[in-house]
Amino acid sequence: MPDRRRRLLVRHPGADGGTYVTTSLSLANIDALCAGKSYKVSLLDSTGALVGAEKSGTVAGTSIAVTGLSVTDVDAVAKIALTIYS
Repeated sequence: MPDRRRRLLVRHPGADGGTYVTTSLSLANIDALCAGKSYKVSLLDSTGALVGAEKSGTVAGTSIAVTGLSVTDVDAVAKIALTIYS
């Protein structure tokens, strides 16, 4: 399965020369029948533990743009869980 994650990396200067953080995520190819349903997106580490806060909203079409993420170590993100429910 192709990797459909897209990361926007922003460089923040620090004592060590800077770190990279994830600020947004785009998910595409969502079935059109899901439009109008609620969703939540969770970023997980390799053990399935939550990395950062979950984000939620309503599916408006066939893609979801999640913004306002605050994951300080993008390498810790091993899985993305998308739950769509009504």
